[in-house]
Amino acid sequence: MDQDHLTVVLDMPFKAAVGRASETFRAHGFSVAPPLDLQGAFRDRLGVPFRPYILLRLHQEELALRALVLSFRAGAVASCSVAVQGMDDGKVEVTALDPLSALVSAASIEEVEVSLIAAEMQERIVEAMEDIARRAG
Repeated sequence: MDQDHLTVVLDMPFKAAVGRASETFRAHGFSVAPPLDLQGAFRDRLGVPFRPYILLRLHQEELALRALVLSFRAGAVASCSVAVQGMDDGKVEVTALDPLSALVSAASIEEVEVSLIAAEMQERIVEAMEDIARRAG
């Protein structure tokens, strides 16, 4: 896992890595929306070949509700994207968007409590990423 704890590199087949990431985030209390297959979309809609690339969309409803009750601008806490991409060396990189950074860059939200909720979501994502890395070992 890299220094910011939001990227892990897995040495396993791509589909297995997508499954591992989805299962692990669910085990950590996230809902996982159907994945977006960017490789397929680029191929089918643009005629452009691309490496295996899936976007997972995570939701943590409890944290989202708590944040949105405090501020209608707190939608950045409502979901998070995780990119799963095949690399040239055959490994798979899993990278999660940092919800705290997204919240700060999306709008200046004055409610300190919303930042605390984003920090809690960030902590849960980091725990899941660490679990993904451990289970790959």
